[in-house]
Amino acid sequence: MVNAPGAAATVCLSPVVRQSAARGFGTVRGGALYPVLGRLENDGLVGARWQAGEAGPGRKVHRLTDAGWARLREEREGWEHFSSSVDRLLARVDDVGRERT
Repeated sequence: MVNAPGAAATVCLSPVVRQSAARGFGTVRGGALYPVLGRLENDGLVGARWQAGEAGPGRKVHRLTDAGWARLREEREGWEHFSSSVDRLLARVDDVGRERT
């Protein structure tokens, strides 16, 4: 669960990782994920705190900071531009393919 800026934007990563795998992104391993989270935290884009476990060990809970939300918007805009450029390119390839047949 991810909340909008200004809300208590905390994320439990286990469901996010499971959803990513279910959507075809493959398995995300802690050895890949946690160094990235550490860099995001060092850059001030993610905040983290320890949360006590109910029946087991505690866990580190991450949230986007205001700077993280701003960066997410910027990256999303860049991705949308890239994605639409690729869509246009593929449409041209399709057009050329139809002309050749």
